[in-house]
Amino acid sequence: MKRILLVTPDKTPDTGYAQMLQNRERLQGPATKLRAVMAPVELATLAAVTPPEFEVDCWDEAVRGKITPDTDLGKDYDIMGVTGYLAHVVRMLEICREFRRRAVLTVAGGPAVSGSPERFRGVFDVIFLGEAEYTWPQFLREFAEGKHISEYRQIERPDIADSPIPRWDLIQDVDTAYVTGGVQTTRGCPFDCEFCDVIHLFGRRPRHKPISAVLEEIKTLEKLGVKRIFFCDDNFYGNPKYMKELLRELIPLNNSFDRPIGYMTQITINVAKDEEALQLLSEANFWQLHIGIETPRKASLMEVNKFQNTKGDMVEDILKIQSYGVMIKSLMMVGFDHDDATIFDELYNFLQASCIPSIQLSLLQSYPGTPQTARLLKEGRVIDMDRYAEMDETYGVSNVIPKLMTREELFEGFLALEERLRSWKAFGERLLGAIRAVKYTPACAAKVTRPDPNRLMEIQGMIQSLEPDARDVAREVIRETLQSVPWLAPKVLYKLVLQVDKQRALDRMRRRLHKRLDIEKQPGYQHRILATVQIPRDFKKIYRDHFTLTLNMLRDGLEDHRLVPEGLVRVWKDFVIRFGATFEKFEDYHMTSLKELVDRSVEQGNTGQFSHTRSVGRVDNLSSIEIRQLSEMVMLTVEQDLKSESSEEIVKLTLGPSAVAVA
Repeated sequence: MKRILLVTPDKTPDTGYAQMLQNRERLQGPATKLRAVMAPVELATLAAVTPPEFEVDCWDEAVRGKITPDTDLGKDYDIMGVTGYLAHVVRMLEICREFRRRAVLTVAGGPAVSGSPERFRGVFDVIFLGEAEYTWPQFLREFAEGKHISEYRQIERPDIADSPIPRWDLIQDVDTAYVTGGVQTTRGCPFDCEFCDVIHLFGRRPRHKPISAVLEEIKTLEKLGVKRIFFCDDNFYGNPKYMKELLRELIPLNNSFDRPIGYMTQITINVAKDEEALQLLSEANFWQLHIGIETPRKASLMEVNKFQNTKGDMVEDILKIQSYGVMIKSLMMVGFDHDDATIFDELYNFLQASCIPSIQLSLLQSYPGTPQTARLLKEGRVIDMDRYAEMDETYGVSNVIPKLMTREELFEGFLALEERLRSWKAFGERLLGAIRAVKYTPACAAKVTRPDPNRLMEIQGMIQSLEPDARDVAREVIRETLQSVPWLAPKVLYKLVLQVDKQRALDRMRRRLHKRLDIEKQPGYQHRILATVQIPRDFKKIYRDHFTLTLNMLRDGLEDHRLVPEGLVRVWKDFVIRFGATFEKFEDYHMTSLKELVDRSVEQGNTGQFSHTRSVGRVDNLSSIEIRQLSEMVMLTVEQDLKSESSEEIVKLTLGPSAVAVA
């Protein structure tokens, strides 16, 4: 039996809480076993879709330790698969080198690979682009037959109803090593925020797991002893009808447990307009909602297509959500094109007035595949940070040249704002405001009022170790909670723990930003502007107008319709290389060229010159929505293919700014 090891890479944690978990500092009692924030649902899911004829193990480096030449894995493996985000890229490449040294076939996938495949091609033996529920088993079957290829791609969006219950039994210490377990109910988001890569990766139409399957996953985690679950959806409220139906069935299930599970998720602020949804979230014992508020400045929200945040008074909406006893963690950014030096005070005043206890403030980043990146690349404002990876830890450091500030003004303003927001005084004001705003008491309150005794002892020890001003704030918060909303105690204590080491994370960010500024202040320094493949949005509009034509031509010509998605990629990739960013409108010669490319792909497909191994899905009898979704995935695939080394120079000539240096 062939053996597979699935790995989640470790990286330097960037939150005080994660650092505290890693170093086991200020933790007492059961909490000393905590090692990471969220259990690796991606590993457990991939293990679940692995065919039974393979033996599979999971290794989360955050819990089991980094894999080094001295690490005894306990077994010899035939395949090593690693998955991660952009923050994991460096570590993923290190893991690859280690397993190549061990003569193990190396495989990589996940958002990092789908977003930047050029970083992994030619390094790993096999890479996966897109979601892997179909392509991973396909690769393993072909591996067993000795005929696997080096790249697998899911062009169409898979039906996530086909995603089985994750193999949590393969995750070491899932009940004690992680702050939360993970359940995914949906993928995709209906909104089109310019800076976000969710649509790029998962599409704009939410896809859902059957509610019965979600409930089974929750039961499985509860039986394993998991006390908190993060619904790791792109937008839990993306389909309000589905969310409400799920919550109505979740509430009685959760109340049937001896101690109801606490839930967290990502959601959009428009949920504030839905009283029924807020009541259901409260009754289901949601501890925290992660909301992308981004900025209080309407011009910036309009700039990045965050229109849903402009339809009302955001302070009122936030207070409304928290009045149901559901705390908010706001995701904020600075560095938008409409941000000048006055944005920092504006942000501080807004956040204090909103009484948001937890804030994740970030510098604007340009991510692969987003409309914002396409615009900024065209304007020559994306800095190539890769060349600094060895000398400078760049995680969290903006790669964008701001419009109304210098980078030094942006970085220093960001740090000063963080200092103000993370002070115990400001934090205490926000948390007390949130506690005093609570008006709704859910039926589950009686079962969740008392914190776990061991946990309470741990928190008390932590509070005793604080500085006097911080200790005073913590004690006042606890007094207010126990007097007015005792059922909120577990949630409030969780907020206090998150606050404790915020300063430590700020210290690390300060060091990184100042180090970066020191580099940029060196005599003769010039930004190296990123030149990469990002097909212009104007071209994509014209492409959409002619996509259905090429789809129909390939369906009519190819004998095996499973080849159609691959044929579409071949046709449009070659068309982009020929005409690129100079294309403005279809002329007769463009149409002639397009038909020639279709005819060539038909001939190649019917004579066995390419296969359907990068895609599994139907292409017949598609609705207009399904055709649009397929067109988006084909264009994403074209962009990913153009990032290969072989076409890099051609693409740079036609699709983007040259790699030039600017002061």
